[in-house]
Parts: sequence; C-alpha cells; structure tokens
Amino acid sequence: MDRNQIANKLNDYFVNIGPSLALGVEENHHTSAGATNRGNLECNTTFCFSDISVHQVLNNLKQLVTSKATGVDKIPAKVLKLSADIIAPSLTTIFNQSLHTGIFVNDWKLACVQPIYKSEDRSK
Repeated sequence: MDRNQIANKLNDYFVNIGPSLALGVEENHHTSAGATNRGNLECNTTFCFSDISVHQVLNNLKQLVTSKATGVDKIPAKVLKLSADIIAPSLTTIFNQSLHTGIFVNDWKLACVQPIYKSEDRSK
C-alpha cells in the first residue's frame, strides 16, 4: 500500500467513525450547563468561559499564517485575514452564542487528518 492509500484509509476511518458511534448515542437537547451536576455527585467548583471580544477575534484573524493549507471550509487564510475587520463582529457573536448555549456547530467538529511520520521510513 502506498502513502496516499494509507492516508486515505486513515482519513476514511476517522471521517466515518464519528457518525457510526453517534448512532449508538441517545440524542438529547440539554446544554452543557446541565452536565456539571448529575444526581448525587457533589460539585463545589464552577467552570465557565468568559465572553470573547471582537478585539480578540480580530487579532487572531490578523495573525493567521497565509501559507498554510485551508481547513474543511476551504476558505484561504488570506481571505479571512483581508476581511478580518468585516467578519470579526459576526464571528464574535457566533462564538459567544456557542459558549453561552453549549451548542457547537457540527462543521466545527470536522477536521482534515494528515499523518505525520516519526521516522524517515514511512512504512513504519
């Protein structure tokens, strides 16, 4: 099997394992807030996120490395960087809404998987 076939097999596995595992999980409409206190478990600590500011999103967009490959959305980093001033407020609203509700966009859970070899011999 050549390197591309191996990479494709691994990618197929990881792309398909999530949906198959999800079939065995009962769907619920609870937010993550309810997951912190279950039955008789005592919880003396809290876990919370602070709102993300437009300034933080803008800074992160402007620091994107434009020579890197695109993600699953296929939007080049250069486009995100050039449009940062325009898209930062909307992205900030989406991110904060996600943090407040505990609901994350399904597409944010996707990733492009590429193996990184530890040795020169790529057959290992």
